[in-house]
Amino acid sequence: RHAPRRGLWAAEADPSRGHSTALPRPEQGWRLGCAAVDALLPAGFEAGALHEVKGDPSAAEGASAADWMAGFGFAVRLAVRRIDGLAAEGGAASRPWLLWCWPRSLSLEFGSPMMGGFLRLGLDASRLIVVETARASEALNAIEEGLKAQSLAVVIGALDEADLTPARRLSIAAGETATPCLLVTHPASEPAAATATRWRVQRQPRRSDHAGASRAPSLQDLALRRIRWC
Repeated sequence: RHAPRRGLWAAEADPSRGHSTALPRPEQGWRLGCAAVDALLPAGFEAGALHEVKGDPSAAEGASAADWMAGFGFAVRLAVRRIDGLAAEGGAASRPWLLWCWPRSLSLEFGSPMMGGFLRLGLDASRLIVVETARASEALNAIEEGLKAQSLAVVIGALDEADLTPARRLSIAAGETATPCLLVTHPASEPAAATATRWRVQRQPRRSDHAGASRAPSLQDLALRRIRWC
């Protein structure tokens, strides 16, 4: 709460400017980099908004850790696309931060985030802030505070679910500072409200071509379930 609310990233790029300049915020949204998906979002992902990501549940009333990981992986790749766009906008000296928030219950279930895994997804782990809270309600508060800081490229939150009021608060906070929030929720939980987009990500077994090289998942593994039209 006592960190500077404006200009942290800009100050790092040019210390002589102090903390008086806000984080650069391109007006346009950012893109997935896949033409078939980007065509559904002509203006790109809405920056100042809440976006929900869910893995596709492998069981009727539950989900495996692998189902969660599909959602986590997609959210991290979206964040990397956002960070790369901001870095290009702010110049080579700009090194934006990513905030990861989740309750201890998820950390105990899945284990602590592995920095090597983030690096394989293209994320500079040295610019990652991880917040682990005792309760889910505290994780929601941390996500909201992160969105209000104006010094982050994106906030990723992981929760079992988000009720209507907390989801609206996150959506409002994201809109006020143009800081996107990617909320990864339980694959079998009810969809969150107040989201600009909602995504389902289906995990697939690794496949190989005749030469033995692995191939990326096809577009059929990804579904856009909701778009908020403005």
